[in-house]
Parts: sequence; structure tokens; C-alpha cells
Amino acid sequence: MKERIAAVRVNLHDIESCELRSEGDGPRFVTPNGVEMRRILTVGHVVDRFQSKKDKEFATITLDDTTGTVRVKAWDSDPRKLGLVKTTNKGGLVLVVGKLRQSQGQEGQSPEVYIEPEVIRELKNPNYITLHILERSMGIIRLTGVPLQADTDRDDSRPTVEVPEMTKPAESVRATAETRSEKKSRRGSGAAREKEDHTLPGQILEFIRANAGDKGVDIKRIAEEFAAKGIQKSEVQLHVIDLQEKQLIREVKVGWFVPS
Repeated sequence: MKERIAAVRVNLHDIESCELRSEGDGPRFVTPNGVEMRRILTVGHVVDRFQSKKDKEFATITLDDTTGTVRVKAWDSDPRKLGLVKTTNKGGLVLVVGKLRQSQGQEGQSPEVYIEPEVIRELKNPNYITLHILERSMGIIRLTGVPLQADTDRDDSRPTVEVPEMTKPAESVRATAETRSEKKSRRGSGAAREKEDHTLPGQILEFIRANAGDKGVDIKRIAEEFAAKGIQKSEVQLHVIDLQEKQLIREVKVGWFVPS
């Protein structure tokens, strides 16, 4: 069975400005910072959507995160992916996991890099995009070991996201200020601790708590643990994303998670 590749957090500028390199094992998309994007995770507002049934059914949504705009595309050859795009509403904040593809540009137009979706998830917390920006920056620094100089080369005509050093979602700021003992006290202990949550998200959270250690637990290991119980890996991934949005877990490196 082919190993699933961990998704790399990127912003839309990373995708817009990426370079397509053809290598022995196929084409690869690389950011200006040198990060290879086999699978990506990104966040943006849906600013446009389109659907056509001309020759074959086709749908797109356009994402904007103020650093760039990128389209997510799907065709009727894959009904599940088409359904993801068709049911996404304009105006919402969404998280998208998927693979990058490049279409052949029409005559006189440049080729377009777009996202082929695996997961599209509407986000309830508008602060999540700030958390995503911070984690994307930390992730690229971890992967490359260099500052994000390429970000300063963006088109200055576009609005930019200002991320002050202390800008974090309110819950994240409060969580940072808490000591470990305060956290334990707030969460409770014994049977009172989340009332022994036997829901799937609760089980995933407990698995991460039990297995993370200092280095974290790999998303592949989490998915395999619950796949053995008959649960789809894509469903597990969605719950991991939800736990991260609720700030119950955090990503310490690409695809590795620890409890918050």
C-alpha cells in the first residue's frame, strides 16, 4: 500500500509563486522557500464559485487569503471531489487539503496551478486563519532552516496580513499564559476529565495524549490506528483538523501532533 504523504501548510502566495520541476518520479511543485508541496493544507475565504454542465460537469471555488488567489477544481470523473466543491458556499472560511495540479493554459494564457481537493472543511472560528499563518511560517522555518525572505517579494499592490508577534486567537493566548497545573485543573481529573469522552474525536484526542511523548505522534499512525477499527482515514483526518481548530492539539512539525 502506498504511504500517504503528510500535508504541508502553505498560504496561497506559496502556490501562486511555486515552481514546477520535472524529475524522475514525476512533476513536483516547490515554493520559493524550497519546500516541496506534494500534498498541501491551506485556508482561505471563498470569494467566487462556478459550475458548468456543458460537456461534462465541472465546478470550481476561488480562495483568497490576502496573499493570493487560487482555484479549487473538480470534475464529474470524481463525484466525491465534485460534491465537495459544489457544496461549498461563497463567503465562508474553509480549510482545504489536496494536491496541486497544473492545467495547460489556453492560447495566450499562462498555465494555471490549482488544487485538486481531498478535504474541504468550513471553519467556524475566524481566528483559525491567524493560527494557520503562524503554523505555516513555523513549519517552513522547520523544513528549510531559513527565514521567510521570499514573503517580502510579494506584489505590494495586494493587501497583506499583518501578524504581530503576539497576535494569536484569544483562546491560544489564554492557553499560553496558563501553567500546566492550571490546565490540568481546568480540564479536571479522573472520570470528570471530559466525562470519559467515548466519541471518535475524544478517542483520537486520548490516543494522541497517550502516544505523543515529546516528539508528537504521526498522522499516519493516528489514521492507521482507527482504520484498523473500520474508520475511514479521511474521517480521522477531519477530526484531527477539528481538534486542532479547537486548540486541543497542535502540530509540532509537518504531520506530527501533541496535546495542547
